[in-house]
Amino acid sequence: MLGILSVPSVAQTNNGLVLEKDADLVRFPKIKHNPDLSKVGGLVPGDTIPDYLWDLPLWVVNHPEGKDTITLREYEHSKLLVLDLWTTWCAPCIKSVEKWIDIQRHYPGEIDVVTIHMDFDYKALPFVQHRGWKYPVVIGEGRVLVSRHFFTQQTPGGVVLIKDGKVFSIPSWRSYDAGIIGDILAGNIKNFPSVTDVTHYGNLIKQDTIN
Repeated sequence: MLGILSVPSVAQTNNGLVLEKDADLVRFPKIKHNPDLSKVGGLVPGDTIPDYLWDLPLWVVNHPEGKDTITLREYEHSKLLVLDLWTTWCAPCIKSVEKWIDIQRHYPGEIDVVTIHMDFDYKALPFVQHRGWKYPVVIGEGRVLVSRHFFTQQTPGGVVLIKDGKVFSIPSWRSYDAGIIGDILAGNIKNFPSVTDVTHYGNLIKQDTIN
């Protein structure tokens, strides 16, 4: 994970999309990550975030302080921690991340956002540099391990809200705005709808329906 930073400049990319032939495949090898998922449990709204997930070392790029490894434990006391999954080719995912940029302006210091890139690692850094995002981006095996705590399969996008050490919601990115997030921060909203597609929450709802 460590190494000399060597990525294409914005001028060498097309809207931040770097071609494989121009990518730094030494630092970011083109591999599909298939980590051991035996310690990964399915989390649903109301569940406490387990220590395993809090303390999992995560390879990141684009960290504001230049770090290349973090844990979510660093954000444990955040008033609201947002995990936002995205890929370069998923337009709604990109809109979701940029929506948080706007929402954060309303609540400075109250929201932490960690984005999770769900495609080949080499695509992440040039894209976020081009877009001007300031959020850390999780890549590598960690992005699979984190996402599978909430989603039942590989997914190009998704949002997870963590509050008071628990899963607060796994919402659709279209379902909230700055006002709603303000009410969540203030404690005026205790529950918020979660999506059921490819989530462990969806499986739980199906099971309850069957029973």
